[in-house]
Amino acid sequence: MRHVTLTTLAIAVVAVAACEQQAADRSPTAPDAGLSFGKSTGGPCDAETARLIATQQADLWRKPELGAAKALFAPVVSNCAANSPVAKSRMLDYIQWTIDNRGAILAQRSGATAGAALLAHWNTVFPFVGYIGQDQPLTVPESIFTSDGAAGVVDGNAQRELTATNAAVTIYAQDAAGDQRDHLIVIYPIAANCLAGTNLHQSGPCFQFSSFPHVDPGFSPKFKAGICQPVHEGEAISLNVPALGHLTGNLTKITENGGAYPTFCSHVASAVPDGSWGGGLLAVTKRLAWVARNAFSVEPLYAVHGGLGGIGERMSPFRAVGLKVFEADFQNDAVESAPANPGVGIWTQFATPPGTILVQALLGQHASKLVVLSQAGGNCANCGGLLLEGHLDSAGVAATTGVYDAEWTSLQDGPTMKAAPFVLRDNEGREIARVTYSVTSSTNIITYNGGNTVLANWVRHVPQRFRIRVNLDTKKTTLWIDDVVKVADASFVANATTFSAIAADFRGIDSGTMGWDDIKVQRLPDN
Repeated sequence: MRHVTLTTLAIAVVAVAACEQQAADRSPTAPDAGLSFGKSTGGPCDAETARLIATQQADLWRKPELGAAKALFAPVVSNCAANSPVAKSRMLDYIQWTIDNRGAILAQRSGATAGAALLAHWNTVFPFVGYIGQDQPLTVPESIFTSDGAAGVVDGNAQRELTATNAAVTIYAQDAAGDQRDHLIVIYPIAANCLAGTNLHQSGPCFQFSSFPHVDPGFSPKFKAGICQPVHEGEAISLNVPALGHLTGNLTKITENGGAYPTFCSHVASAVPDGSWGGGLLAVTKRLAWVARNAFSVEPLYAVHGGLGGIGERMSPFRAVGLKVFEADFQNDAVESAPANPGVGIWTQFATPPGTILVQALLGQHASKLVVLSQAGGNCANCGGLLLEGHLDSAGVAATTGVYDAEWTSLQDGPTMKAAPFVLRDNEGREIARVTYSVTSSTNIITYNGGNTVLANWVRHVPQRFRIRVNLDTKKTTLWIDDVVKVADASFVANATTFSAIAADFRGIDSGTMGWDDIKVQRLPDN
C-alpha cells in the first residue's frame, strides 16, 4: 500500500518555500499551490522525502518509464549526502528525462493535468538536493509545457538553445567567471505590463526567462534571449531604436543588442500595433498614428524580421522597449517656418521680437536644414529672448535611472555675441549640465557647467558636435566635443533627479545667430 498518492498531498512545503521565494518568478498564471506537494518532510537527503519521490514516480508512470525513472534517480539518492554537487547534477539529468517523458504521464485521479502533476513532482525533487526558495521552480506555470513556453536542462559546460513559438534563449558553455552548474531553464509568457514603471515605451509580448537553481554570480558568457515582435511584412518594430528591457528588482535595465533573434520569427498578421484597419474610425486613427510614428524609425536590421534579441547576465522578465527618447533633424520642416514637433518628443518654443526661431536650408559651413535662433534683443535680464526646449518622449513617467547620451551639432554664425547656453534639465527645471558658447576678452570659448575652464574654441561658421552622457544612477555627466572627451564624471549642476529636457535657452542674453541640428537623446544598454 502506498504511503500517500500524488493527488492527496497537502501544501505545507509549498507555503514554506513561498516565503523564501519572494522575488522569484511571480506570475498570475502559475499553477495553484494546491497542486504542489506539501507533505512535511525533513531537510535535504531525507529518507522520507526519497520514499515520497518514489511514490510520486509510481503515480506518474508505469513500466517501462517507471523503471527508467527509478534508475535515473538512484544516483541522486546515493550521492545526496556524500557528494552534493554530483547529486544536484544527476537530479537535473532526471528533470530533463521527466520533460522528455511527460507524454507518458498517467491520467491523474484528481483530474490534475500532466503538467501540474509534473511541476508538483519537481517541487519535491528540487528541495531533496537542497534547492529551495528561488532555487526551485515553485511558481512556474504549466504554460512551459505548451508551445507558448519551453523548459529544458542546460549543462554548464555545453551550449543549448530552448525555443518557444515566439521566444528563445541560448545558453553558452560557462567560463570560470560564470555559474558552471547545470540549470533548468524555463520560458513562459506573462502579463504585458511586466516592465511597469519604466519611462521607455514598450511593445509586443512579455516573457519570463528563469533558471533553477538561481544563477550566481551570473552567466559568463552572457546568454542571448529573444522575443518575436508583432510586425507585418515590410514593417519595422514600432519602437524608436528597439531593444530588450528586463526587470532587475524594481528597475528596468537594458540588454546589449543581440541582433535579429530568434531567427525563426515570422510576421504576425493578426497583431497590428495600436489598432487595425477594420476596427472602426478610432482603430484606424490609432493605426495611422502608429504608421506615422514608425516612419521616423530607422532599424533596417528588423525591417523584414520580427525577432528582437538581447544579451543578458541574469534571467528575468523581458520585453521590447524603445531607446530613443528625443530626435530632431528638421528635414521635414519648411524653410523660414518655426520648427514643427520633432520626430521623437515635443518642443516648447518662444521668441521675443525681433528675435526669431526659424528653420533654414543651411548656415555657415553646415550645408543641410537646421534651426536658426537669431537673437536681436540685446543682453539684459528683461529683454526677453529665445527658448527652444525639447521635452523627452516617455511612457508617462520621467527618466529616473539609467544612462543616456544627449547629442547635437551647433555653430555660431553671428559677428558678435555674448553667450549661448545649451542646457539639460530635469522635470522641475533643475539643471543637469550646461554647455556655453561665449566670448571673453575677444576670444571665442566653450565652457561647461558655468566653469571658467576653456574646453575648446569655437570658430564662426564652423559646426561642432557635442555629446553629454547623463548617468542618472551616479548623478554624473561626461562631455565630448567632436568625439574628444573634455570633461569626465562631472556632478550634476543642481540637485536634478530626472532627465526630461534638452534646451537652447537664450533668454535675457545676446546669443548672436546660433544654428542647432541633429539633436538626439537615447538610453544606453546597462553593463
